[in-house]
Amino acid sequence: MCTASLQMAAIGMSPMLSSMAKAFPEASTQTIQFVMTLPALVVALMGFVFAFLSRRIPNNILAGIGGLLGVIAAVGACFFHPSIGVLCFWSVIIGMANGLAGNGQSNLVNKLFTKEEKPGVLGFQTFASSLAAMLMTFVGGILVDVEWNLGYLVYLIALPGMIGCFLFLPNITKPHPRTLENAGEEAKDPSSAQKSSARLRVKDLILPILAAIVVNLIWNICTTNMSMFVEEESLGSASQAGTAMTVILIIGAIAGALFGLLFKKLGYRLIVIGFLLLFSGYMILFFTRAYWALLLDCLLFGGAMATVMSCITMRIFEIGGKDTALAIALMGLGSCGGTLLAPLATGWSAGLFQSPLVRYRFLLGAILAALSAVFTIAVLITKRQKMIRSAE
Repeated sequence: MCTASLQMAAIGMSPMLSSMAKAFPEASTQTIQFVMTLPALVVALMGFVFAFLSRRIPNNILAGIGGLLGVIAAVGACFFHPSIGVLCFWSVIIGMANGLAGNGQSNLVNKLFTKEEKPGVLGFQTFASSLAAMLMTFVGGILVDVEWNLGYLVYLIALPGMIGCFLFLPNITKPHPRTLENAGEEAKDPSSAQKSSARLRVKDLILPILAAIVVNLIWNICTTNMSMFVEEESLGSASQAGTAMTVILIIGAIAGALFGLLFKKLGYRLIVIGFLLLFSGYMILFFTRAYWALLLDCLLFGGAMATVMSCITMRIFEIGGKDTALAIALMGLGSCGGTLLAPLATGWSAGLFQSPLVRYRFLLGAILAALSAVFTIAVLITKRQKMIRSAE
């Protein structure tokens, strides 16, 4: 929980977007959305910075520095925000905080736990980050109804994580001796030792990175348009938009807690299920346009994002070998690409459907989710056929 509070940091801005647009009427819709998605670009860059620094500085210290930056951004953005340019600066600081804390969290999981333990720990990690983000959006919606800039104070949630990283997590730069790699298990299973010391192959990264790009694009079409949709359809206030995001995160937390069990039963078929949930959520919202439909949509979205991203992370752990920190950074780059593409969906949907309405952006999200599900099914079938042929 200590290292997870900033894993979904950018989502804390979601309740502020419509109010921010009113505070800066000269800014376009895409510019306002960019304030929220800009941290993703910084997160991707920080992944490579983390991969370099983690060879010399313990992972928990880097994660703690990320928490410190989150606290600085909370106070700074709340009290000093004269222009969109300054808000973009604070978004960069939030991205740095997210990048250090998030990469620290993933690398600590990889180095402290065995192969058998990792799915369960990843599930708890998702649970914790969803719970933290849930608190941010719920409290953020209430604060934004008072004054939009107060919404930045939700990033003070990084304070307990910062303290926990500095004081209670072990200083570690290499895999802990209790893990499979260093516990003497290599002698029992030489293939495991060989796999853990293998170098990263670029071709193995193509599909995980592609999946990260697509799922983050689809996810952020929702998060960057949620408060605007609520206002456009007269469904309520900023606090109700925050409540809708909270529902996403509650279900994400539950899905995260169950991920270890689900992954053992279904494996990477969970990715297909996740994309189908995203498709269903968008279609329900497009045709219904009611607050209850928004909440139902959020139920589906929460479970989908948690399971798909956890599956991608598991795959990164499997193929990373000695270069897992670099593989995590590249996955972050893919996630960043999808997040940064989300504001462009505003123009894509307007051009494709000849309408500026938010619900058509959601229809575009549904189409992307359906195509992604079909592609994933094809990939899984192809891999299974290759395994059968190799076994023969």
